[in-house]
Order: sequence, then C-alpha cells, then structure tokens
Amino acid sequence: NVVLEEMPKSSHYQISFMHKGIVTHVISSGKHGYVITACTEGVVKFWKRTSTVIEAKENPDPSKKEDTFTPCLEFVKSFTAHIGP
Repeated sequence: NVVLEEMPKSSHYQISFMHKGIVTHVISSGKHGYVITACTEGVVKFWKRTSTVIEAKENPDPSKKEDTFTPCLEFVKSFTAHIGP
C-alpha cells in the first residue's frame, strides 16, 4: 500500500494512539467533551468526544430516512509525565 510506505519510520512517530501500558486513570468532561486517560508508563493522553454521521440506507419512503450518529473519540495530544512505572 502506497500510503503505508510513505509513513515515517522514525521512533519519534507512533502508528497507534492507544496506550502501550495499562490504563490506570480516566476522567471525562461532560461540559467540554474531553476525555483524559493515563497509563502506568507515565503517558497522559487527551481525547475529544465527537460524533460521526452515518447516512441511512435509501428508503422508498423519505419520511422514514434517519441519519445515525455514532459517538467517537478523536485523539488530541499526548504528554509524557514520567518515564516508567
């Protein structure tokens, strides 16, 4: 795949946004839509709650067509608070 070949291979880049260690803390802001997670490796990650619209399949009756909203988390930023447990 051409896209995968063009991705940087340096150790400074991460392919996945998930935590490598065990997630120990999670806190969420209902007012601002942020989720903050922390793991045993000292990494704190910030996420933003968003939603994705999935259009409904074509229905012969236009009054029955409804879009579906799927909740998602979008990665915002990563911070290393300390190295190791």
